[in-house]
Amino acid sequence: MKYNCPSSTTWKLAIECFFRVLKMGLVVARKHRNAFESMWTELAKAFDDFLFSK
Repeated sequence: MKYNCPSSTTWKLAIECFFRVLKMGLVVARKHRNAFESMWTELAKAFDDFLFSK
């Protein structure tokens, strides 16, 4: 994603928003571990796709 953005600030904004969501969302996920059990794999994939986009 970051290499295809027309502006370098676009991907920075995207990751800042992603981190804000994580900051609140991880608190909820930890409180309700069973409901969010499958989320961890998807979260790892999201990081991988963002950091190592093809």
